[in-house]
Amino acid sequence: MRDKVPFEPEENDEAYIQLKLGDANFVYQNLEWILDGPVGGNREAAAAALQEISEKNRSLEAENQNLKFRLAVMQDMLAGTKLDMIKLQAQLGK
Repeated sequence: MRDKVPFEPEENDEAYIQLKLGDANFVYQNLEWILDGPVGGNREAAAAALQEISEKNRSLEAENQNLKFRLAVMQDMLAGTKLDMIKLQAQLGK
């Protein structure tokens, strides 16, 4: 199995992810969401929305890790079953 290397954005990478949520603009920069620009007096609502998005993101990342683990376990089980089948076929062929 290949080693998995996490995505590391380049330090001078200027292609930030932008998100408009209501009147608030967010930018994903330096591995975190930052409130960008004026919010028209509703800063608390924007901060709450950002917190909600961040929590949902963490939840989805945890679920993704769980699914990756389950997939790895199933692949190991399949490999073991395949080896057992090859072994039985070899015994029957003798």
